[in-house]
Amino acid sequence: MAQWLNRAKQSAVDGRASLIPEIALNWCNYPPYIKTRGTNPTSLLLSTKLSRNEPKCAGRGSRFEARNAPRSFPQPKATNSWSWKANFPFPVSSFHFLRWAKTRFKATKSLKTNGNRLVSKPTQWCWLSARAKTGSKSVSFWLKLGFVVVFSACSLANTGCRKRLDPPPKPFTAFVASRKSGTVTAVDLANFRVAATIPVAPQPDQVAVRPEGPASSPKGRIREIYVVSASGRVSAINFSSLKVTGVLNLGRSAQDLAFQPAGHRAYVLAPDAGDVIALDCDSFRVAARLHLSTGLSGLALATDGKTLVAANGANQKLYVIGADAMKLLDELEINAIPGQMGIVPGGSKVYVVDAGEREITAVDLPKRVLLANLDTNSVPSTLVFKPDGGEIFVLSAQGSNLTVVDAFHDDVEQSPLTTGPNPVAAVLRADASVLYIATAGDGNIMALDAPDRQPLAYVHVGIRPSALALTPDERYLLVGDPGSSSIAVVRTDRNTLVTTIPVGEEPMSVVVPEWQRK
Repeated sequence: MAQWLNRAKQSAVDGRASLIPEIALNWCNYPPYIKTRGTNPTSLLLSTKLSRNEPKCAGRGSRFEARNAPRSFPQPKATNSWSWKANFPFPVSSFHFLRWAKTRFKATKSLKTNGNRLVSKPTQWCWLSARAKTGSKSVSFWLKLGFVVVFSACSLANTGCRKRLDPPPKPFTAFVASRKSGTVTAVDLANFRVAATIPVAPQPDQVAVRPEGPASSPKGRIREIYVVSASGRVSAINFSSLKVTGVLNLGRSAQDLAFQPAGHRAYVLAPDAGDVIALDCDSFRVAARLHLSTGLSGLALATDGKTLVAANGANQKLYVIGADAMKLLDELEINAIPGQMGIVPGGSKVYVVDAGEREITAVDLPKRVLLANLDTNSVPSTLVFKPDGGEIFVLSAQGSNLTVVDAFHDDVEQSPLTTGPNPVAAVLRADASVLYIATAGDGNIMALDAPDRQPLAYVHVGIRPSALALTPDERYLLVGDPGSSSIAVVRTDRNTLVTTIPVGEEPMSVVVPEWQRK
């Protein structure tokens, strides 16, 4: 074969090969060869044989088969010059931009040599027509222009053998409340950097997003972030300016802020005073105050915004309150030390963690009666509800496990599943496919397949993760870590740690509004 090529090359150098009007480029990195036929040349074909171990790739290489031809190719005549190695004035590697192209052209090209038939079977090619002179080292203007056009088009298309690049992160902003530093940190998630550090009232424990409400409201759409401080103050931060626009003093303590769906009202608990306070968010003032009793430990709002439930750990009671009128509707004794509470979507039931026993309590809200005490095999600490309200994931920090409760039938559906040590927080994807659990004992995030109850991945994020939030597109999971005073960013589709961003000291709460900054 080599001898045959050398003779073909010599015949071409002697001037017996003429113009080469068409060029077919293979985008793989192999030596190109020119194929001509007598004085009527056909094409320039960049081709090669591939070994069996070569990875298969669209448009890589071609295979030649000789039919009815002898093993040793006959010496070509002067009128039938075959091939010689191309001598381009630029390196062949400059053709590699054609990896970006995905032009599919399947063809079978036949050539005859001394009565024998040689069949070329290219699989997928990028074809480019041009004109060049045999033996000349110059490339015409049209060939150069064609390269520029093809390169630009293929770069814009960004297709072909190369892997498609990930789209850039959307410009969401995360807000992180840091208790010891008394600040809220705004984090730019498009660039993964701190956009602003906002001083607020001392000991901020909770940060919440105020619903925008309809555009027809008196002040139009207002984008605000509310910050609740254990010192008894509520601060409002404007999303656009990232500055505090107002502070309300509610007393010596405040916790458990909840908004009505329209965002005009918010409710907050003042435990030391024994009050439930209604806030007018449009005018940013206290609208009403209902005194219940000292020792209040928790507050929950139904999804329709019409019913409030307050818990008292001192007298082991639940208070059912009409949210609009701020009127006490009923008191229920539950014979349990109430911890975290949650109302199922629709407002039909409220579930209360018993902080002293291995059970949770279910209460029918419309009828205001106790339904059941469900045994969870270990002391529960955290409740996570599915969006449809059909199941409840009950975390036990003490038992380092997870129990699944059937909320429709008030029954324990799944016996405890082992998690990492000290699970303290969890967040569920909108489609209820994956539950992310923060285990403060080992600094990990556990991704759990919610329907199958099987672990998917473990991601180490820090020292003591305790606050979780998903971005609106659910592409990233943000993890607040009081142990390292930072937040970790986890890529959810790969379950890998992207970066950690230092924030204020002891971050306790993280939220990511759906709004995007310009």
